[in-house]
Amino acid sequence: MNRRLNRARTLGVIALVALLGVSLSAFAEQKDPAFAVENTCEEGDAGLRPCTDSASCEDTYQFATLCVGAVGDGNCEIPCDSQEPGVPNLQECSLGERCRSRIAEGQERYICEPQPFRMDLNLLDLCIKHYLDKTSPVFTANQCSLERNLNLLLDQNGDKRFDLFDVDLCVLSFLEQRGCSADPSTGAQEAKDAHLDVQDCCETNDDCAVGTYCDETLNICQRDCGYVASREATVEPFERQCMRALTTCDYARGRCMTIDVTELSCQVNQDCLTGSYCLLGTCTPNCYRAVDCPDSGWFCAKNNQCRAVPPPDADEGFVFEPQNYAVRFTRDALTLNDVQTFDSTQ
Repeated sequence: MNRRLNRARTLGVIALVALLGVSLSAFAEQKDPAFAVENTCEEGDAGLRPCTDSASCEDTYQFATLCVGAVGDGNCEIPCDSQEPGVPNLQECSLGERCRSRIAEGQERYICEPQPFRMDLNLLDLCIKHYLDKTSPVFTANQCSLERNLNLLLDQNGDKRFDLFDVDLCVLSFLEQRGCSADPSTGAQEAKDAHLDVQDCCETNDDCAVGTYCDETLNICQRDCGYVASREATVEPFERQCMRALTTCDYARGRCMTIDVTELSCQVNQDCLTGSYCLLGTCTPNCYRAVDCPDSGWFCAKNNQCRAVPPPDADEGFVFEPQNYAVRFTRDALTLNDVQTFDSTQ
């Protein structure tokens, strides 16, 4: 139920953003949304990396170190079970790759196989964030740059310029995905989108690899955040962070989860999640109007943070900055009754 509510809230925000583009869409060049971008990053000659054994692969390639196929006539592939042979680990694959079973040197192993990059909720959040922040994605020619490949999905109309038309198509790209559904005759899941494979289909999280979760609306395995392997020779594995405010990554499932930031303690703003700040030792969501602040003694400043209303005798221009003060004693609540008529801390 919580998942459905969260998705409903998300789709509500998406619908609102989509409406912003309705009046302009009629004047834009008509174009269907791009649902996927092909993964063209391959070591070797178009993915052809002939080998006789894994030792020759290790000597030749940085990532494709496992010789897969017939003895003496194999192809070097990227393993995704290097920590424990025969046990798949999707975190050894980059985005735009799936971990698949193959036979290597007479035993079952798992390799990273290229698949199209596709629009997910975190990428949609990034698309909206770029537009609201008035920033633009960076477009390069590096086919192995993960940033470049994901940004191609943000440049929906392919003009290398990010604007409201791209946001409109980003929303459609996310909402119009069909995912997987059960075949009425067999009950087996079938992929309905051309960029999906039956291996991407799922019914529960147990059907997905470690580091991914099952989107039970689309019935596909997703990985929105977490640690991602790099396919650039000079770039180390990195963390893909959640773009939506007040969310954090569930690394075991690669899913951005909304949490109650008021349960988090802090000393500086950097201790809090995006979309919140540190107020008197507790993380607090950004404010957008005065009623978002603790009480009438506070107001919402231009930086979307609550600030105390200056006392009447304060110097002109005085602004109360909570981080400039230390709270020695604090309690979340106090109790007064007919006997205990006041409360103080010595």
